[in-house]
Amino acid sequence: MNIAILMAGGDGRRMQSEVPKQFLKINGRTLLSYSLEVMLQHPYVDSVEIVAQRKFQAMVLAEIRELYPMFLTKFHGFAEPGKTRQLSVFNALHELEGYAKDDDFIILQDASRPLVSENLVTNTLMGARGHDGAIAMVPVKDPVFSVASNGRTVLKRAKGDYLGTAQTPEVFLFGKYLEANRDMDVDTIMSVEDAAEPALFAGLDIVAMEGKERNFNVATQRDLKLFMKYISRKGS
Repeated sequence: MNIAILMAGGDGRRMQSEVPKQFLKINGRTLLSYSLEVMLQHPYVDSVEIVAQRKFQAMVLAEIRELYPMFLTKFHGFAEPGKTRQLSVFNALHELEGYAKDDDFIILQDASRPLVSENLVTNTLMGARGHDGAIAMVPVKDPVFSVASNGRTVLKRAKGDYLGTAQTPEVFLFGKYLEANRDMDVDTIMSVEDAAEPALFAGLDIVAMEGKERNFNVATQRDLKLFMKYISRKGS
């Protein structure tokens, strides 16, 4: 079984909006609904869970019933967000205990990446087969340097065979990934900035899959305008 977890628990501070960005209405539907639609309609996704604050859950459920009544049976339920993104992921994993099996795949997807495609989800899932997980990544095209905490002193150029920025979807085997999160102490899990880190700390076999430039994170008003421009061209 493949279970999608939609991460929609953030407060959207960078958007400078009273409503978190994932619940902003774009063409009469929430930003969340765009990535949610992909997961609900995806032939390889068996179930969908959403991380969202309790005060928004009724609105999300009403939107699912209005827009996707035929896929309502795919909706597993909600998980409460935590103090950090990774604690939100951990909460979602707890909600799936007793439902998901150890060899099921979970698919972590940011609600703030509304242009995720069915093909990208498929490719990341297929890439995870025979491994412990897979993450979508976009190669860094320009030189990357590390800079001191003062933000001014250049320390050294980051080198490697391949440098990339992570996107979602990120796919992990449920059992191993849950254990990897449980094995982290409080301070470490609080410092995690990307969902792949617990898997890497645990030494899990994670492969990189090609992401897409258009699968960007809507974090600012500028990003939102770019997304709206894109869907206006598509007639969405």
